[in-house]
Amino acid sequence: MFVWYIEKDDALTESKLTTYFKSYYDGLMGVNLKNKEGVINPNKLDKTICLFIKTNEGFTGKMRVYDKFFSKDYMILNIKVRESFCPKTNKQIILCEISQKIFDHKVWEIFNDVKLKVNCD
Repeated sequence: MFVWYIEKDDALTESKLTTYFKSYYDGLMGVNLKNKEGVINPNKLDKTICLFIKTNEGFTGKMRVYDKFFSKDYMILNIKVRESFCPKTNKQIILCEISQKIFDHKVWEIFNDVKLKVNCD
């Protein structure tokens, strides 16, 4: 779970989330890095693949990302995204819950217990 606290742009869309998460995970996992010889992506890693669907609560989706930290393999992540807005600060708060577990697994109940407290008075 993580939160992005960013300047308000337009409302989130499936397309915008796909762009954000591809950029985030491709950067995090080194897909876009250059080696000493200036070759981009020398290990020929596949870029992140995302699919998001708008729901009443925000968005749900799936991502296929490379895990350079532990498994050194590709993994499928399930994701829920909720968005809120603070007019006083003109900030967009994007809450991201991510797990390899399917959506009816108990880990998602734990995410529901986490409360985000933002002072927007």
